[in-house]
This record gives sequence, C-alpha cells and structure tokens, in this order.
Amino acid sequence: MATKGRGGSDNVNYSSALMSSAIQDHRARTLDLSMPGRLSNKNIVRPRPIQRNQIKSVIDTGLKKKSETNSSASTQTLPIPKPDGEREYVIQDSQTIIPHRQRGTLAERIGLIQVQNNDAENHLTEAAWGEIKQRSNDREDSNCPCAICQEDFGLGPQVLLSCSHVFHRACLTTFERFVSYKANGSDQRTCPICRRAQYEKRIIYEGAKIHRAKCAARIQAAWRGYIVRQWYKSFRLDMSNIPNDTKLRRRFYQDKLSEITDRIVASCDFDLNELFNEIDRNVERARAIRQAFDARIRTIDEDEWQQIQERAKLRHELECSICKCLLQPINIEAVFKNMKKPIKTNKNKLEKLFPQLKPIEEKPAVIKQAEQQQPKRPLVLLSCTHVFHATCLQMFEEYCCDPTPNCPVCRTAYQKNTFSF
Repeated sequence: MATKGRGGSDNVNYSSALMSSAIQDHRARTLDLSMPGRLSNKNIVRPRPIQRNQIKSVIDTGLKKKSETNSSASTQTLPIPKPDGEREYVIQDSQTIIPHRQRGTLAERIGLIQVQNNDAENHLTEAAWGEIKQRSNDREDSNCPCAICQEDFGLGPQVLLSCSHVFHRACLTTFERFVSYKANGSDQRTCPICRRAQYEKRIIYEGAKIHRAKCAARIQAAWRGYIVRQWYKSFRLDMSNIPNDTKLRRRFYQDKLSEITDRIVASCDFDLNELFNEIDRNVERARAIRQAFDARIRTIDEDEWQQIQERAKLRHELECSICKCLLQPINIEAVFKNMKKPIKTNKNKLEKLFPQLKPIEEKPAVIKQAEQQQPKRPLVLLSCTHVFHATCLQMFEEYCCDPTPNCPVCRTAYQKNTFSF
C-alpha cells in the first residue's frame, strides 16, 4: 500500500500491520486508553501556598523609629492603580491555547491522521472576537443562566470562549481545575458545552449590561406603578369626579370622610398612652376623695353601732388611751369569775352546819376595793371600735390642728356615740 508522508511527496509503502498499529496507538493516546501508571506532573497546576502575614501589634508602643514610621506612611499613601471597570481583554497566559502533544503520533507522521495546527502564536484577532461575540449575542447566551452553575451572570465578569459559549469566570476556572487533567497527565480541557479541545478566553461584560437593564426596568415599573396608584387615589377623591351610581357614590363619600378623619388625626400630636395614664390617675384620685367623703358624711345606724359595740367589748380594753386611767364601769363580775379559787370564809362553814338558814350576802373585799377605785366618768365609743373618756376625747379634739380630727390610736376619721359596758 502506498501512502504519502507528511514531510515529502514520495510514495512510501507501509504494511497494513504498521498502519493498524499506528491508528490504534493514536486512538489510545487521544482517548486516554494508556496505562494509569504513567503519570506526568508536567502540566499539573498546583495551588499556590497561602502567604500568611506576620502578626503585628496594633497598639503603638512608641518604640518604633521615626524613619520606619515615615517610610511606612509613605508606602501606604501611594496610589494603587485600579483596572478599568468593564474593559474587555483576552486572558493571556500559558493556558489560553492548550497544546495537545509536543510530538505527533505515528499515524500523524505517516499521514493517516490529519495534523492539527497547534501553534500557540495563532491568536484570534479583534475582528474574529467581534464575530464570535455577535454569534453569542444572537443566541442570547448572556441573557440565559450560566451552563455550569445555572445562575444569572449578574454584575460579575464572564468568560467568552472562542467557540462562542459564555460562562462565569469562577465557574470555568473551577471546571478546568477539576475536570481537565487526565490519568496520563495530559492537559485536555474542553468546552463544557461543545467539548472543543482548544479554545481561547476573553473577558466580557454583556451579562452585566443585561442585568443593569433588567434592574432599571424593574425600578421604573415599580415607580410608575406607585405614581399611577397615587394619581388614582387623588382622582377618586376629587369632588369633580363624583360617580353617578348609588353604591359608587356611597363608597366615594366613605373614602372622602376617612381621608378627612385621617388627616385630622395626623395633625393632632399627642401621646395616647400618656393621656390614658393621666385619666386613670385622675379617676383613682377622685375615687379616693369620694370614699373619704362618704366615710365622714355617712351616718351609722343602730345595727352598725351594735356590731361596733360588740367588737369593742371583745377588745377587753380597761384603760383610756389618752389619760391612761381606768374606764367606767369595770365588769366586776367578770373579774370575780376569773378568780381561780373561791374565798373561804366563816359564812361558808355556817351554811354547811345550818343549811336552813339563808346566807348573808356579802361582797368579797377584792370586789369592794375595785368598786371604791372605779371613777364615775362618761365613755365615748368611736366608729373604729376604740373607747375613750368623753372629757379626754373632747380635749383632744380642741387641741387638734386638723379641721377634721382623727382617732388618737388608728388615725382614721370617726363618728362617736355613747358607750356603756
């Protein structure tokens, strides 16, 4: 079999076994069917080590020299050049055009497989990039989400490949990092959509322009809707546009009245909580005054005086709280009953000997002494169940400075009545 070689025009006869082995070797290399043990770290891009800054003191200790402070201040005040906001440019690095192999396979050398031109110097021109960008815009790729992350492009940079497909720059970088390297160490990165092996990358901002246009349209729509709603509200409340229908006219006047009421309420500047608290305080003060007035003016009937007198007897008070003297009269029988042992006299012995004789009623000496010491003075019972001498209470009222005297013991307003045990 005669074939034409790559280097010359002479016909060279190759055997079928050689050609089949050459094609098989080419497929094995291109389809990555080689042994996984032959790994090459030539084209593997390892991440750069993290540069950790030295920890410096934040507090100025005053030990630095002036020259060091001046030099550091001068370096900090130097202007840092910033790149242009949305300048389109081609990513010029060693990975822009990816060479497949430095040496062709046997099938390529003998002319069985067409050799692709992998010259790294054949970059696309601006006109070619313009045509590629126009094809991408005709398909509206920038208006669609990214094919890798399925999110809108937003305001971030996007990458346009030479195959006219568009991706996020961060998404494409991550895709190339984790998908590109084969088992044999060859670097065969392809487009995520069309699987093109060799491509160039260019930074564009078509997605940012579309995103700003969408945001502006949404803001304008919201503003126009707000303006129209406000105009419609004022149009409905205009007196020159009163509807003729009964229900609509009723609703018109309801809205008009509510607007007037809201305007009046908005013009009033007051604190409702403070107003309600002031009302509650005034009500409590008025209630206390009314209760005090009722307690002083209200007359006590006989049944209530009877209950007050019974409670006063239960107190067992034997002296006046003003003069500290005994009250009149003292319950002598109660004193006599409280004695533990009866008094033994000769009268008891005679009664036992002569029961037919009537006993001579004689009072004990304790009772006679108590009756002799009893002062005969009138008593006064107050509505608070306290008992005083009438003269003592009268003198207390005369020397009292308040217009309405209070009880000397519990300091409450009272009504008085005569009292007797």
